[in-house]
Amino acid sequence: MKNDKKYLYNGSYEGMTGIILESRGGAIGSKNERNSQYKSLLKLVLDTLVKGQQENVKIFVASNNKKYKKLEDRLIHIDGEFIFDFSNIDTTSFMTKLNKAIRESGQDEGVKKGNSTKRLFFTTEDFGIPFTLEESEETNFPTKKYIASILQNFKFPFDRNKKLREEVKELVLELQKSLKSYLETILKEYKWEIEYTPSENQKDSFDIFAKNEKTNHCIIIELDPHRADSVAKKFVSRMAIMIDKNVTYIAFIYPGTDKMSIPETNKYIVYCQHLTKALNSNNCRKEFMGFYL
Repeated sequence: MKNDKKYLYNGSYEGMTGIILESRGGAIGSKNERNSQYKSLLKLVLDTLVKGQQENVKIFVASNNKKYKKLEDRLIHIDGEFIFDFSNIDTTSFMTKLNKAIRESGQDEGVKKGNSTKRLFFTTEDFGIPFTLEESEETNFPTKKYIASILQNFKFPFDRNKKLREEVKELVLELQKSLKSYLETILKEYKWEIEYTPSENQKDSFDIFAKNEKTNHCIIIELDPHRADSVAKKFVSRMAIMIDKNVTYIAFIYPGTDKMSIPETNKYIVYCQHLTKALNSNNCRKEFMGFYL
C-alpha cells in the first residue's frame, strides 16, 4: 500500500512538528469516501516510530470537535501514560489499545460506541528531521525490552576479586561461552558464533555474533569492563563495519576495577544510543544497548 501523502504526511499542529494522519470518512466507493486505508496508514506510522526508536512521542486527537476545551484534553492516554517510548513498544498490542483510546477520546461518559478513525497528530520534535513515511518490508526484530528481559535472567558468577590479568581473561572467556550457550537456547532463530570475523579484510572479530537469515537482522555482543573508552571504541568500529546491516549492538559490561568510572561509562552508553538514532536515517535499523552483569 503506497502512501500518496494526501492523508499521511509530516506537518505541524498547535506549534508542534510531527506526523498528521487524516481521519477516515464516507462509505467505500461513495463520493464522500476519504482515507479508507486509515488503519494501514496508522500501522505504518507506528512501525515508523519504532524504526526511528522514538522515545518521547505524544499522540493528540486533532479533529475539529468543540468538546475539547484545551489542548491537554486531546492527548491520548494508554495504561495511564501519555508519553510513549517506541523503542520498547510492540505495535500489534499497542494498536489495539490505541484504537480503544481514540474511540473513547471526546466521548460523553457512558457512551460505548465511538469513532476510532479520527484525525491524529504524533509529535516527533525530538527526532529533528521529517520521517520518511513509506511502507517498508515487515520487520520482526526482537525489541530492546525483550532482549533486556532475556539478559536479566542470565546468571554468571563473575568473581572480580581475581587480580591477575590471566585469571580475569580466563573468566571472561568462560562468560563468553556461557552467554552464547544461553542465548542460542532462547533465540533459536538466530545462528550464534563466538569470535566472528565479518570480513577477510578486517582483523576485528566480534565477541558474540548472531544472525537471523529470514529477517536479515544481526546481534553483536561485546564483553567489556565498565570502561567508557572500551565501550566507545568497539561501538564505533562495529557500526562502521556493519553500516549496511540491521544491527542490535549490546555492550555487555562485567565488573571492572575500582579505578574505572561507572558514571563515565553510563554517559557513553547514552552517547552510543543517540548515534544509533542518527544511523537509522538510512535504510538499515541500528540499536544500542548497555547491559551490566
